[in-house]
Amino acid sequence: MSLTEQNRFGEEIKGMTTAMLVIRDIASNLRAIPMQIAKVDDQQNLWFYTYITSPKIADIEKDNRVGITLQQGERYATISGRAEVTQDKGKLEQYWNETMRPWFPDGVNTAGIALINIKTESGEFWSYSGPTSKITYLWNAAVAVVQGERIDDGKAGTHLKVELNAPSVSDSKTT
Repeated sequence: MSLTEQNRFGEEIKGMTTAMLVIRDIASNLRAIPMQIAKVDDQQNLWFYTYITSPKIADIEKDNRVGITLQQGERYATISGRAEVTQDKGKLEQYWNETMRPWFPDGVNTAGIALINIKTESGEFWSYSGPTSKITYLWNAAVAVVQGERIDDGKAGTHLKVELNAPSVSDSKTT
């Protein structure tokens, strides 16, 4: 995987502000939680603020494998990775964003504040936005309909699949 593709993926997701964090709960059921993104760092890792007492923290400690889904307009992304939780004051200050204040009224000094860091392993991105993409899609869709065929997914928009940060064996926390 080229660094250029990794960087492109990072640039595409940096404009997205909300995500669904998909985890396994204590009973091993999949659970999706809406989260506001605090930061996408240079390695395309995502950072989210939460409370250390949130049930999702116990779920992550049991199984740190997570999925992330993102969508903004006609742009979509998915990420697979591993979650880590920290209450490091330096990190809390580094990634602080005032848009978090409604949930954390005392900012980084809010009692129980924590960060979830998603160390990304792989991701996919799809885009159907922009006038060129829409015209191309309409043309290819019309051709498929006239020919009685299914549209080729590759002609429906932009698609990018990337390997990001390889996990180490010690990163796994599954039971």
